[in-house]
Amino acid sequence: MSHRKFEHPRIGSLGFLPKKRSNRIFPSSKTYKEIIHIYYPYISQFASLKVASTHVLRICNIVSSKSYQNPIIDEVTLMECPPIEVVGLCAYALSSGHLVKLKTIKLQRGLNLDQSKDISFDSQFFTNFTYSLQFIIKHSVIFRFLCCTFIKTNSMIKKKYFFETDIIGGSPKMKLEFWLKLNNKKIYINSIFHENDIIDAIGITKGHGTKGVVSRWGITRLPRKTHRGLRKVACIGPWTPSRVAWTISRAGQKGYHKRTLFNKKIYKIGSEENFSYYSNSLSDSIVKSVNCMGGFKKFGFINNDYLIIKGSMTGSSKRPILLRKNIKNKISSVITEKIILKYVDTSSKRGHGRYESSADKFSKMNFRFK
Repeated sequence: MSHRKFEHPRIGSLGFLPKKRSNRIFPSSKTYKEIIHIYYPYISQFASLKVASTHVLRICNIVSSKSYQNPIIDEVTLMECPPIEVVGLCAYALSSGHLVKLKTIKLQRGLNLDQSKDISFDSQFFTNFTYSLQFIIKHSVIFRFLCCTFIKTNSMIKKKYFFETDIIGGSPKMKLEFWLKLNNKKIYINSIFHENDIIDAIGITKGHGTKGVVSRWGITRLPRKTHRGLRKVACIGPWTPSRVAWTISRAGQKGYHKRTLFNKKIYKIGSEENFSYYSNSLSDSIVKSVNCMGGFKKFGFINNDYLIIKGSMTGSSKRPILLRKNIKNKISSVITEKIILKYVDTSSKRGHGRYESSADKFSKMNFRFK
């Protein structure tokens, strides 16, 4: 369509080029939020697993909105957040304006360090590497924790994911002491994030393999009588210059890309230890867990701490998502709104779910046990 080639040439932004396939399923973050006025070190990232989507009922608390004090239904995503375990430390230094890994200290338990150049953490570490510690404190600019996900035996996820998380705030000596304090210990989600916080989510999208230009870029198909195919670009460029420009739609990989979602709001943090595992409220009298009837599709049941985040999330079920502190200081009434949940839908996601729990089903259908 020549009359739309300037206003709608394709579906998809050229800013995401090249659309290449991610080489790993666990994403990494190269951008961190540095807060200057914080004088103590803290962790800014956490690993989670995407479970499924559902909807919640809440009351609007924005005074300027027309829906003030009225119920609103929002789409939310459930994220399972098993605790992470600190297994090492990575020290980075500046060299010609670039970050270079100076040293890596790992735990000896559970890691293969026979042929590794990394420093193992054992009983002789402080006697043999006292000079190395002083060298790290003197020359290192950035410290990052080497963490791994801690999976329970009753979880469907059997693989541990290793990742680095930045330590923000404090001096290099305080960061090293902070690592020694948390070494070989579990870190839970409620110690990093809280309810009504704004976070960023980094994940890998759902993969679709190799696709053509119609599916990949959404271009218009050519007329029926087009010679040599119609699901293609009509003209990929002039005779001169004799090369294809980077702005031309081409076939290739679709999906399985790394994407970052900014300013996602946490509606609720469910802790298994504090019995906030139940999703009932004053408006919902049914005692139930956050798990839907029959389990979530392609995931199962949530057995760890969990998050309820507004909106959709990148990727498919059981895909690891990296959560971090938001780096964009955006302030609006939507972000500062205090969320009070009234109802969380836990009906079955296989078909048309009607009942919230097994007890609710038996009471309404009037079953009689023999």
